[in-house]
Amino acid sequence: MVILPDYQGIGLGIKFLEEIAKMYMKQGFDFAITTTAKNLVNALCKNEEWILSRYGKDVASEAFIKKFRTLPRGVITYTFFAKDSLAD
Repeated sequence: MVILPDYQGIGLGIKFLEEIAKMYMKQGFDFAITTTAKNLVNALCKNEEWILSRYGKDVASEAFIKKFRTLPRGVITYTFFAKDSLAD
C-alpha cells in the first residue's frame, strides 16, 4: 500500500486498512499487516483497533537467497493484527 505524500498523515491509510480488514473479518478470516513504514507503525501503535503481534528482523528463506543470491538487509518489520471489534 502506498499513500502519495500529499495525502499522508490524514488517516487515509488506516481507514483503507480498516475497511479491507472488515471485509475479510466478516468472512471469518483474521487480518494482519506486516510493514516497515515507521509512520504506519506509529499510527497503528496508537490505534486501539490493532495489536502489535511481532517485531524484529526477518530471517531470509532459502528460496529468497536462491532467487536473489543475497541476504536481505537487516530491516525490522512489524506485524499487526486487527482486533475482532473492528468487524462489528
